Amino acid sequence: METDSRPKRYLWLRLAAFLVDFALAYALAVVILTAVDAVTGGDFYYWKGVYSQTACVTAPPSALLDELTTALPPVPDWQRTEVVCRTLPAGGKASYVLTVKNEAREGKTARSQYVSVGVTASGDRLDTSFKLDPTVFVAYLFMLAWARYFGRSPGKRWLRLTVIERGGENGTSPRLFRRELLRLGPLMLFSMVGVVVALTAWCLVGSDPMRLIRQMQAAPIAWAAPNAVLSLALAVYYLFPFLHWRGQSFYDKFAGTMVTRG
Repeated sequence: METDSRPKRYLWLRLAAFLVDFALAYALAVVILTAVDAVTGGDFYYWKGVYSQTACVTAPPSALLDELTTALPPVPDWQRTEVVCRTLPAGGKASYVLTVKNEAREGKTARSQYVSVGVTASGDRLDTSFKLDPTVFVAYLFMLAWARYFGRSPGKRWLRLTVIERGGENGTSPRLFRRELLRLGPLMLFSMVGVVVALTAWCLVGSDPMRLIRQMQAAPIAWAAPNAVLSLALAVYYLFPFLHWRGQSFYDKFAGTMVTRG
């Protein structure tokens, strides 16, 4: 039987190496951003966390609840819920969201309408403070730094994966950095979408919290489209090459590199 002499894909090993690298970089990013936030006193950093607990209670009467009721009135024969939910990430800051929701179930089909706004702990005033969670973006910067200054990431070193040039030589630092930039660039762009959306929402809220709700109700596709388009593009960019090529992906092709083990 003829053996397959083509380079191996190492798909699962490469995925495992990425997860190891990302976990280490993410932990470093959380520590550094939390420290910077504490030292500066800016209170800008809100870590969503990797594990959180959420508890909801019935929303008390308030002027903001009246505004939400006007924006989303009750629908006859639909179930109506008005709750304030507190989310506490492990080691992070608590956040509060007031949600008004109409829901109807017909057999196996469920339909729902809802509006949500951030509130304070009392649930009657909109929290207009500016908060971001750039943890993922900063983690990717750490991963780029590993390629630039160390040549091989902790995950690849642990799993004995090596990036080499197509000619078979060990990859040079500039080539490795270019490969990592091509590999992580789309992911960084995807993570920046969340930051941009948060900035846009914060700018739209201003002194009128209902303005953001009206904007999202008027153009829901415009808010959802960037993530949907980027998700599809990322799936093609990262997964399609493994169906046809060996040891290389799009970013390996562009950088002139390939992955081997040993």
